[in-house]
Amino acid sequence: MAKPIGQRAYARHRGVALRAVQKAIERGLPVGRDGKIDPDRADAWWAASTDLSKHSNSVTGTGGAGGVPLSIELPAHQLEFQKARTAVMVAKAHLLAMEAKQRRGELVELAAVETWTAEQHQRVRDLLVGISDRLATRVPDEYRRLYDDQIARVCNELARTPVPPKPPSRSRRRR
Repeated sequence: MAKPIGQRAYARHRGVALRAVQKAIERGLPVGRDGKIDPDRADAWWAASTDLSKHSNSVTGTGGAGGVPLSIELPAHQLEFQKARTAVMVAKAHLLAMEAKQRRGELVELAAVETWTAEQHQRVRDLLVGISDRLATRVPDEYRRLYDDQIARVCNELARTPVPPKPPSRSRRRR
């Protein structure tokens, strides 16, 4: 058993604010009749009363309220700041995830896909138009004109095919 110490000394021992120790006493932190705190017993109580899944804070140095249940409501401006900060963190996480997918080759740039698609369409058109010339010596002229007409019709149809619209933006405006 360690020598009992005062509230300020225990706050320094825990690395927390004096107010955190005072609130812990209000919530059941064991103290002697003389108001002194036994560090061993108090540390055991603090550890048992602390929810480690909560984020550590600067007042208590432990998760949540240092094991001391508090009901504090933030002022509106602090709440809005917290929401904005959370939104920034979420956006950064999404950006990092997208960059990782791009490095793995799961995402490609839209401009590169559009360029490649246009080149492939041009290649298909050139190959279709060339069919008639390749068959010129083997097919009578009347059939060749039929081929030319049908190939021209297919090429015109491909040219009129609209480019699919870009997918809708996933961003949502919150009010």
